[in-house]
Amino acid sequence: MFKTFYFSAPSPEILTALGVVQTLIVVAFAAGFARFWTYGAVLLMHLVSTASTYARLINPWGSGAQLLFWAAIPVLAAMLALFLLREQDRLLSIDAARERV
Repeated sequence: MFKTFYFSAPSPEILTALGVVQTLIVVAFAAGFARFWTYGAVLLMHLVSTASTYARLINPWGSGAQLLFWAAIPVLAAMLALFLLREQDRLLSIDAARERV
């Protein structure tokens, strides 16, 4: 998968480390911790993964293309909106709980 979309094939150790870091970021994101950094990191990760499929987005009916790649576009817009509105996102947020004390 990595070689197909990112033009390289890192070692299994590097892929495992990337997976662990991404998992930690997503858990912090879901908890609402450090919203500027975690929301920004999730937005950046999704932006990179969406941009890496540009050939399939430009020609959705071409060889090897799948229309499912287009599902990433509205998710990207939602991630951007969530990042821009991060200060209003207080529901079940670790940061919000800490500020009330």
